[in-house]
Amino acid sequence: MLHACSRPSGTRRGQLVLGFTASATLLFSFVVISQHSVDAATAAKHVSAVDASPRYMNRYLKAKEGINKEEKEIQWKLHDEIEKENERLQGVSKTLNRHPARTHGVNLPVAATQKHLSRSHAALARLTKHKAHIERVAKSKATRSKLLHGGTRHRSSETGQHHHPHKSSVPQFDITSVNRFDPGQSLSFARELFETFALSYADTSLLTGYVGRDIVQLGHYYAMTRFGCALDCNDPHFNGVDGILGLGLPDAALATIPTPLIFALANDRGGLEGQNYVNERPMHQRKFAFLSTAVSGELQLGGYDRASTNADMVYVPTTSTTEYSVNVQSLTFGGIELLNWRDKTKPNALPAIFDTGTTCLVIPDTELGGAVLDKPFSKFDSIMTKGMSFYITIDGHLFEIPFEFWWQKVNNAPCVQATPPSYAGILLGDVVFQSLVVEFDLTKPHKPRIGIAPRNPLYVPVHPGRLDALKIPMIKRSAQGVFVEDPHQDKYRHGVDHVPVTLNGMRTEYYANISVGSPRQPFTVLIDTGSSTLAIFARMPPQHGNLQVPQPHRGPRHASERGHSGGGRG
Repeated sequence: MLHACSRPSGTRRGQLVLGFTASATLLFSFVVISQHSVDAATAAKHVSAVDASPRYMNRYLKAKEGINKEEKEIQWKLHDEIEKENERLQGVSKTLNRHPARTHGVNLPVAATQKHLSRSHAALARLTKHKAHIERVAKSKATRSKLLHGGTRHRSSETGQHHHPHKSSVPQFDITSVNRFDPGQSLSFARELFETFALSYADTSLLTGYVGRDIVQLGHYYAMTRFGCALDCNDPHFNGVDGILGLGLPDAALATIPTPLIFALANDRGGLEGQNYVNERPMHQRKFAFLSTAVSGELQLGGYDRASTNADMVYVPTTSTTEYSVNVQSLTFGGIELLNWRDKTKPNALPAIFDTGTTCLVIPDTELGGAVLDKPFSKFDSIMTKGMSFYITIDGHLFEIPFEFWWQKVNNAPCVQATPPSYAGILLGDVVFQSLVVEFDLTKPHKPRIGIAPRNPLYVPVHPGRLDALKIPMIKRSAQGVFVEDPHQDKYRHGVDHVPVTLNGMRTEYYANISVGSPRQPFTVLIDTGSSTLAIFARMPPQHGNLQVPQPHRGPRHASERGHSGGGRG
């Protein structure tokens, strides 16, 4: 995933001067910060704009009301302090005017006068502090309003001056750093009436916005599907990233966006979002594979490329329908078992999740409720030696994670971490995708399979910007019947498309290119197998034009979230 409008530009400041004279003239000046007065026409315009706001902006307007309420409370408190100080100073002024040299027959010492003066200065300092706080609130409101209204600077109609956003030392999300989807420029865009979304992640990131429908293309495949049009985000890590592409399972998808893009691109959508449209190029197999190298990565659609592996795939069932989790029976380092099970007379296993959003190999640092004799991470930390490999056993199949993949040369440190206390399992991140080619077989959504094979170190992933000569099976009809004629080259036999993947400098994020709309609008999105929703940053939808799609009937659903463009579509 809050916002508020900027401070009104038309303001007036008032001053109140209280004075009195003695044998030597004493002048007490006091500055009163008046409340800002807003032009009636401006206020009416603001109210009408709020009334015309879509429903999905309610949370932003509520946040605005909360900030205004806080500012009013500060101003009322300030007003009471001014009134009390004013009354006290007026009483002192009247007394000194009647008896210039004394009060009730007693001479007024110079110290008393200085005391009154210092108290006035202290009150003025308090008022100045309150004023500074109000100004900080106003600047914060202006910054949040900038994010809500398209990231442009607001020009005052009265003063003609720019309102610059408040500069904070804390990193914040800047929507001007991303390329936003413009639904008004797409002839095929259709907005889902009254549909909004809030997409949250385990790291407390939050994206909010509305739901749209348009043609989305990944690699050579494209289809009409629903996706999130994000208007706001609270995570500065999304700066420069146009959105996020969730490649997860449908059981983990949002109720308002039930179809992950991989399912929308498939020839068989699994009954999630009706039949395919005419203007589509679907995959013939609902599968995709992922691999990573030292400098780049590759997303293979429609299956996996045998040339990228050193052996045939072995397939294991997943342990969940919401995440790509498998059973791990053993994890050794340098021949020493890290999962030293307490009871070896029964089968023991630990869940492990394949997650492109994770960088390192993440293992538990607890005794797993007494299931193991030692804490796995602490044990590794005590025996860690350069040059050694990890060996992991997944459903009885042994795979190696070599030293050059789990050791970070940039930091000169191991890329092995302890899992958070809330998760009693293993996270298989980038170090595993460098070692293995992992295929996600979604042919049966409720019984997905994971294919695993060692990566061929000689295989070179497709480079960004290079067109992949996709070849798919040709279906021919004759008097003898219908048959399939495969292309001659084995790598294209099953229509496997190769989508280039780039990495950031710290190898913490994978990126791919997609396009949305007609004509196509390109975007660079984050690849995440740990979530199931496609969300891209977007502008507000047009009030008129395009298509208005009524909400289709769907049964109750309880779900939550936790490419270069090829040829074909014009």
